[in-house]
Amino acid sequence: MRRGIISIIILAVILFKLQSTIESRYVYPFPPLTTMKYVEDNPYLELGGLFFGLRSLAADIAWIKTLQYYGGPNEDAIKEEHEHHTNEEEHEGHHHHDLHDNDMTAYRKLYSLCARAVWLDPYFMHVYSIGSAAIGFVQERYDEAALLLKEGVVWNYDPNNVQYWRMNYALAALGYNKVKDYKNTIAILEKMIDPVDSPLILLRVLANTYEKNEDYEKAIKMWRFISYKFPEETEHANKKMSYLDKRISEIK
Repeated sequence: MRRGIISIIILAVILFKLQSTIESRYVYPFPPLTTMKYVEDNPYLELGGLFFGLRSLAADIAWIKTLQYYGGPNEDAIKEEHEHHTNEEEHEGHHHHDLHDNDMTAYRKLYSLCARAVWLDPYFMHVYSIGSAAIGFVQERYDEAALLLKEGVVWNYDPNNVQYWRMNYALAALGYNKVKDYKNTIAILEKMIDPVDSPLILLRVLANTYEKNEDYEKAIKMWRFISYKFPEETEHANKKMSYLDKRISEIK
């Protein structure tokens, strides 16, 4: 048993040195080992993904864990109460983050979890779009969201790629939203968001930004579309539309 453990340790050291040697001599399409990012000193996903050549699969697992974290109660609530992306993408954004909109103290680990996933697979576009929306527009931690998007722009530089430009648009929209310039935020979001393939969280961001800019009729149209595209959101969408109708009546 002891010999087996010693052998595993020696093998791990050899693999680590081999990986470092390869990275120092060749242009590698992934972030180097020296920049490894992990959460809570438990880099099993990173090491497993590296040594077994399964970085993309490890990134999937890291992203699923991120969605589970974002879908559950935030850390304060816990203290008080003590395949490649497809299946998860169908449910992305269908979480309980309504309870923490504009709460900068909620989900503090969200950025580090997203950074972990894109370190493993820097071409994982959903992490950049959904992660930055949750961190920036919902939690209002704009600097963290910008860092995540800038990482995506660097690793996915391709002026001919629509997703590349969407990340640039998202950066600009975050900047305007930070200073509460909702008119320009909306102009950029409308260029960036495709109702057909954009995740729910981005559609909600646009609807909420319409409301902040007092474009109540546009907000209602967006919530109606959200209700149509995501039936499970119907109850929440109906409440929002009812509230917005009242706001329109008050103005008239």
